[in-house]
Amino acid sequence: MNNNTMMRAAAGEIGPATYSPFWPLTLALAGLILLLSWNLHGAVRQSSNLRLLEVQLGQAAAQSAQAEQKLRAMLSDLMELATQDAVAATIIRKYQIRQNAPAMAPKAASSLSD
Repeated sequence: MNNNTMMRAAAGEIGPATYSPFWPLTLALAGLILLLSWNLHGAVRQSSNLRLLEVQLGQAAAQSAQAEQKLRAMLSDLMELATQDAVAATIIRKYQIRQNAPAMAPKAASSLSD
């Protein structure tokens, strides 16, 4: 406060109302807190949904591996049966079923540098 304002206050003169930034800043801060809490709530919900999806993906991968294993076993049996049964041989020719050689293990990293 400057000298003129202090003298007027001491004399009991009431001047024009001064502007107080308290309420606008409080309102802005409350809005910011509300916005941040809404974002935090969304992030927590998204995180829990991602965890759930990760579990479901693991289950789907396991089911896929089981189905693939069963299909490979069935096709292996069909290939074996085709040597004795004409119908099985016809199915193999019709759908061009072939058995690939088993995949080789990757070479060690030390052999790649040679």
